[in-house]
Amino acid sequence: VPEHRRAEAEAEAFDAVRSGVLATRKDPGALAGFDEHVMLEIMALLVKRGTEKKMLKPRAIECLKLLCAPGSPWLRAALGSPAVSDSLREFFSDSPDALELLEAPLLSEADTDVDGDSGAIGMPYDDEEVSAVNRLLLQGCEVMRQFNW
Repeated sequence: VPEHRRAEAEAEAFDAVRSGVLATRKDPGALAGFDEHVMLEIMALLVKRGTEKKMLKPRAIECLKLLCAPGSPWLRAALGSPAVSDSLREFFSDSPDALELLEAPLLSEADTDVDGDSGAIGMPYDDEEVSAVNRLLLQGCEVMRQFNW
């Protein structure tokens, strides 16, 4: 993607990722199974867009709060990367409830898997809905790759 189209591509990626993340409200299990590098790229994109475009910051925070729910693999990935963890702390500096997510003790995966097989926090999930969420998140990642994110 040429540099002059990068902002447009980032906006497209942000919209796709946001749609996917918001869809997980009904089905938190849809966030399971992503590679750590994909999780970190998505969180970095949300922070970048929210930092560059102040009107998008509340939307980015909303998405990041869903991704960084207590015990989630996304939270573990974020806290395992000093660069992402630091950027989230700075980004959340004026959002105490979001910042609190980064300060809470990590739950083990066994503590969050209530029914033992879904990967969700006590919620069975629909494979079609998971596929739709995954498609949106991966679409955002694909757009990011097009401009060498």
